[in-house]
Amino acid sequence: MNSPTRTAAETTVPQEIAQLAAMRPVHAAFAWFQLREQELRSMQLDIARIPAPPFGEAARAQWLREKFTAIGLDDIEVDEVGNVIGVLPGQDRELPAVAVTAHLDTVFPSDTEITIHEDRDRVYGPGVSDNAAGLTAMLAIAMCMREAR
Repeated sequence: MNSPTRTAAETTVPQEIAQLAAMRPVHAAFAWFQLREQELRSMQLDIARIPAPPFGEAARAQWLREKFTAIGLDDIEVDEVGNVIGVLPGQDRELPAVAVTAHLDTVFPSDTEITIHEDRDRVYGPGVSDNAAGLTAMLAIAMCMREAR
């Protein structure tokens, strides 16, 4: 039997990950996230408690817009379909931009009771993962990058 051959990209991915993991800014980012674990969990629960059924995300969009303002993003707008957009300019505008996105809505209908249950290590409830987790991650990345400047 012949063993499969690896492409150049496959052989460099582990090396690239190792290089990234060794960078001081990456260590600083991980430390930032660890120090703010409770703050981020609280933010996730706040988001989950805002109803956002499909095509009914306006309240959550308003909350996100206010959060974008609070963390200092630029050019904040809500487009014609309700997407909230904010910009965190990079240090070198000649470099490619990076987009971090998350959807606002949940799959739960508007009449769903939003009750959140917390264990020591877990949180349960409608919208906690769909998509309060994604919105929290997006905000946390922006906050971490903002502080790193």
